[in-house]
Amino acid sequence: MTTQTSTTPIKVYMIGNNPIDVSDIYQKLKDYASDSFHTEYGFDLKKAFKHILKSRPSCVLIDDNIGHPIMQKFMAKLSTHKDTQDIPVAVLKNSNYRESGAVLATDYILKEGLSADSLRKLIFRTIRFKKMHLMFIKSYRKGKRRIHTIIGR
Repeated sequence: MTTQTSTTPIKVYMIGNNPIDVSDIYQKLKDYASDSFHTEYGFDLKKAFKHILKSRPSCVLIDDNIGHPIMQKFMAKLSTHKDTQDIPVAVLKNSNYRESGAVLATDYILKEGLSADSLRKLIFRTIRFKKMHLMFIKSYRKGKRRIHTIIGR
């Protein structure tokens, strides 16, 4: 995952099935003046996966309107594929009461009352958490190898 600077636009890829919701979120990111977001969006999950492989976004936002089983499959594919497992995923949820595919997500936020500032914070928090998670895994594996070397495995 690449480190973002203040001059480098943060690449965000949004996935949803409702053009009105997607365009609203797109506009919030576009209007946010202090950070530069390069935002793309898609409505078809097969094309979305190919696009994510090709463009390597800094963060993926998924609207939970696409449906629980479909989102679960898609997120499982993202989290297990060697070229996408390091990309953080955030879910935009309609409700906190109904189950969604947010289980495999790095983070989530409720769409109700979503502002440009809260969306920006979600993106940065999601990216930061995923980087921390990847560093933890790397440290764990390195420590595990050292222990195996010491005990002669």
